[in-house]
Amino acid sequence: MHTHTHTHTDAHTMAPNSLAAVAARLSLLALAHLPLASGGCLGCGAREESALLGEASGVVSARESVPNRCLRDPQEEGGAKAKPLRRLMKAFTARASGPIDDVVEESRVPIPEPKEGELLIRVKACALAPGDIRNLRGDCDLLGPKAPWVIGGDVSGEVVKVGPKPKTITPTRTPFVDGKKEQQQQQQQQQLYRQFQTGDRVCSMFDFRPKGALAQYAVVKVGNTAVLPSSVSCRQAAALPSSVLAAMLLAKQQLRKGDRVLVLGASGGVGTHLVQFLKKFGASYVAVTSTATSLMTSLGADHVIDYRTEEWSDAEEYQGNNRFDMIIDLVGTYESWRKAKQLKVLKGGRLGGRYTTF
Repeated sequence: MHTHTHTHTDAHTMAPNSLAAVAARLSLLALAHLPLASGGCLGCGAREESALLGEASGVVSARESVPNRCLRDPQEEGGAKAKPLRRLMKAFTARASGPIDDVVEESRVPIPEPKEGELLIRVKACALAPGDIRNLRGDCDLLGPKAPWVIGGDVSGEVVKVGPKPKTITPTRTPFVDGKKEQQQQQQQQQLYRQFQTGDRVCSMFDFRPKGALAQYAVVKVGNTAVLPSSVSCRQAAALPSSVLAAMLLAKQQLRKGDRVLVLGASGGVGTHLVQFLKKFGASYVAVTSTATSLMTSLGADHVIDYRTEEWSDAEEYQGNNRFDMIIDLVGTYESWRKAKQLKVLKGGRLGGRYTTF
């Protein structure tokens, strides 16, 4: 399955809150890291690691950065060697909602400690997704993370510490709670926990809100994490968790074998994987709207509609007996639904027609 494409873009020519602009301005195509020194801290030592998390000059150029030191006990005097109380790491944090240039800055924050059912990983790569942009814009103020927060949700890296083993809990048994199901879930959690060891290469997705990943170290939930096969790089893996899972669930839950499917906006993270899953799970025909014709064809699309020159909702080749059984809208606009419900190219509900937006 194809997992990664990359094109060079100039951050100065893009919309300030676009995904490409965020990545370009933060210079985060790869993350450098410092090892956890015994009794020491990140950022302390004889030499300064200027490559940590990229140069990121476009983000912190006019700001005073946090001093590169650990927090030490002020009571120690007389030349005795100070003991670090907390170890710090470099991270990109958002202090409020707003434009990327105004609210995101390089900071030093304490290295998180994994709790029960969690892993601490040394971050190798982090993917920015539409959810991150919505959080930065303030679209999710009600459910979004509280400021300041470390941005980024989908992440890959190396396990450096495994949190405490989950405790055994007596299953709840009431008329409204299935105790056996609770026990099975607990056993599954413990089984997941046992498969991770220090040094494992893993990828993980965020739990509820995309946060905590764009840093040198991140804490991830065991249930949201998978060990990487040797054939997948950390950079590729960071682009997988949310997009691949969403695409797989869409295809598994919505597709009926033999369906003719139209995917609107198929060249993004979810779409490029969705096309492959649709073909794998039994779609008889997959058409997509995209300008990336060669990419879509290589992923298995039967036909690519260039929305700049063609109108998918009026295409005669998809009318009558050739109407689609399902349209999956990855653009998410009311205009697409308005066109689809005219039922020119989509079957009616009584005939099994479905319209899904994501």
